[in-house]
Amino acid sequence: MKIYAATQKGVQKARNEDRVVLNQNILTVGIYECECTEGFVAVADGVGGNNAGAVASQFVAEELGKCDHTIKNLTEINRKLIERSRADEAFAGMATTLAMVDFTEDSAKITYVGNTRVYVVVNGKYLKQLTRDDTTLEYLLATGQLDSFTAESFERKNEITACFGADNPALLKLKQIDASGLDALILTSDGIHDYVSLDEMEDIYCTENDRVKFCKKLIEQARKNGSMDDMSISVCYVGLN
Repeated sequence: MKIYAATQKGVQKARNEDRVVLNQNILTVGIYECECTEGFVAVADGVGGNNAGAVASQFVAEELGKCDHTIKNLTEINRKLIERSRADEAFAGMATTLAMVDFTEDSAKITYVGNTRVYVVVNGKYLKQLTRDDTTLEYLLATGQLDSFTAESFERKNEITACFGADNPALLKLKQIDASGLDALILTSDGIHDYVSLDEMEDIYCTENDRVKFCKKLIEQARKNGSMDDMSISVCYVGLN
């Protein structure tokens, strides 16, 4: 698998609360690329005041490198995160989202919770979202309580309904998707996909064949479109492209 990744803190942020994880490597700033036959790549977006979000995403990133990613092991990571948050008032309620791809030479599996997304590249040029956001907005849209027009002015767009931590074990609602046989996957934090439309993503993907530059340009576009949040992206070629 070829992997390209980039992460950058938001304009008004004291520190980056996003983490990009590539096997044992935890990226907190800058660009990274590698090639390997098996392992995992993940994007985590921390939530919490007083830098607690950065602590949460860093904690989960470190723990992911220590175990196989079974639901049992991920649940144990969540237990440890909550335990740590309860031990220090400064970190009370800290949380993080996660989107992760585990891969071998002939298989790939997506695990996610929260509003960090995974897209698949279709026919080399179209992007399709594989994950479903765990947010209040998504729930209200799915249940018909909001439509696409009223959703535009909805004030709690980024309010997540599932995550690691948040002092509530019941919020860890992990979902898994078999991604075997898919060609290219793109992982993004909300600092990117909340500000860059699907059409813009596709245009940049199709016109920039250098994937390092693609990552940079997507971050630049998000900032140009008004993103002040932390921004993270990873492009993973799990197929032959």
